[in-house]
Amino acid sequence: MKKIYQFILADKHTILSFLTVGSITAGINFILFSICFGFFHFYYQIAVSIAFIIGVLFHFNANRYFTFKSQAVSFQQQIPRYVVLLMIGYLSTLTITYSMVEMGHFSPYVGYVVAIGVTVGINYLLSRFWVFAVYNKGG
Repeated sequence: MKKIYQFILADKHTILSFLTVGSITAGINFILFSICFGFFHFYYQIAVSIAFIIGVLFHFNANRYFTFKSQAVSFQQQIPRYVVLLMIGYLSTLTITYSMVEMGHFSPYVGYVVAIGVTVGINYLLSRFWVFAVYNKGG
């Protein structure tokens, strides 16, 4: 527990930036999901998919330039890793949303919010130590 606390203290600025970018991304995702599902009446998994893809474009660029400041590394090195991160996040999001809706009988809105919350920790660790790892050299 002490090591986790020390990690959080040492990484607090990066974590705060990541959470800020993630909050903005979550807002973008939720607004787009709400428009697609609530206004256009798309099937909820299609609405999740559209919101996810558009949110990803913002998330990658904001984390690359703002959070991890790793623009010195070429896209060609970061994109394949980011795609793996996305696949993990996307499948987790669909699975959690599906489980909440179909098995838990919750609203797709609730399921989607829960899915976003669950994926934050996994995404931070993979982003920090794998996708944008060049930043680690500078602290």
